[in-house]
Amino acid sequence: MVKKANNIDNNNLDSSPIKKLEDGESIEVKSKNSNNVYKIRYTGGVYSCTCPAWQFQNKPIETRTCKHIKEFRGEAAEKKRTGFSNSKTSKSSKASKSSKKSTKSSSPGDKSQSEISVMLAHNYRDYNIDPTGWLMSEKLDGVRGLWDGNEFYSRQGKIFYVPDWFKEGLPSFGLDGEFFIGRKRFEDTSSIVRRQDKSEHWKQVKYLVFDSPDLDGVFTERFETVKNWFASNNCEQVNIVEQIPCKGDKHLWEEFEKIISIGGEGLMVRKPDDEYFDGRTNNILKLKSVYDAEACVKGYTNGTGKYKGLIGSLIVETPEGKEFKLGSGLSDQDRENPPKIGSVVTYKYTELTKYGIPRHPRYFRVRNDVEWEDIINLKTPERPISNITINNKKTLSNKKKCDTSKEKKNFDLPIKNTYYYELVDENSSKFWEITIDKSSFTTRYGKLGSNGTSTKKQWSSPEEAEIKAKKLRETKEQKGYLLK
Repeated sequence: MVKKANNIDNNNLDSSPIKKLEDGESIEVKSKNSNNVYKIRYTGGVYSCTCPAWQFQNKPIETRTCKHIKEFRGEAAEKKRTGFSNSKTSKSSKASKSSKKSTKSSSPGDKSQSEISVMLAHNYRDYNIDPTGWLMSEKLDGVRGLWDGNEFYSRQGKIFYVPDWFKEGLPSFGLDGEFFIGRKRFEDTSSIVRRQDKSEHWKQVKYLVFDSPDLDGVFTERFETVKNWFASNNCEQVNIVEQIPCKGDKHLWEEFEKIISIGGEGLMVRKPDDEYFDGRTNNILKLKSVYDAEACVKGYTNGTGKYKGLIGSLIVETPEGKEFKLGSGLSDQDRENPPKIGSVVTYKYTELTKYGIPRHPRYFRVRNDVEWEDIINLKTPERPISNITINNKKTLSNKKKCDTSKEKKNFDLPIKNTYYYELVDENSSKFWEITIDKSSFTTRYGKLGSNGTSTKKQWSSPEEAEIKAKKLRETKEQKGYLLK
């Protein structure tokens, strides 16, 4: 639920009642120095803001604040909540910092990338395989966590500040799994595990185990050892991820649709006889949904940097009344001559958040064949079922029949291949995108929330463009970028 901020009396911040948000609520605030609108959100005991000042602080997320949160809650309330003061450093605070430094040096810290072994999946749709005999499991919408026998680490080597009681009883050998609260609750999970205060919110979290990088043997042998160990040792905070033998292509898509229908993110498909591989491998593949839906253009945001003088993004609204910004996927031509206000556009996305907002939305095209009233009257389902391919035949799994002539028009349009990556950790928050169009490709990169910088390269043939693009993608993946 998004609220609108009332006018704030900056001269009376501390004397006014403390303003609060309920868990999951957010509020929009306008910058005093620009036309930017930021969003303050309260999730999992953490106040966050979409402004750069909050996003790029090198502090635990539960102790971060910014002027927008202070203006909303009050300076005194924020000082009490975060334990930090903006006043000049006193002798006592210096002593406190010195004490913190000495404490940190004796406690576990981050690991270098070379010290972390993590197996990463390629996309199932990029390979033409017979999945018979492979093992299927639900693709969890959680936070990857690697247990080394003493501490939990992220795939980038960042330590997770996990309560001692959560680690109690875990094995001395390494585990690979995900911190997980529930389907469609990625934001809650991420908010809790990124904190450094070992809060009570960890009681909501489970560690779901699916492998061990330390054990010898092929996957089925490693997995059996892990299952047997936990069968003999009671760890209530741990669950084992079920692995289902695949009977063939039809069985895989049936299982995929089953997972999607209950709010899951997709499937992981892996060879049963694979060794644990440090890096990305095609012995384990991920199958995620890519949905498409329609929205009405309500307005625009101004472009910045390279796009100054153009639009930065479309402001669109769904038939359910959910409003969000749609900037990714817009070409320079789209930004110069954007879809008219009131027009219907199609966008693609990976899933809906618990607030009903599309995750990773990308502009696709204008729908000139329908009016917004038609879309409103039909009302797309809360979680539309994706189009899937079975035996090379395109099938529509939505229950309502579509006008086949209109559907054919959509499929005849040329489609560019676009791959979008993100790198988010304690030190950075950025994206990288590549769009391949015949014999050329365009890369776009920058900080998350910005329009980024674009460069275009022309090659001698589509084949060469594909090869060069693949090498760039592999380089980004090696650096820890995640394909979204």
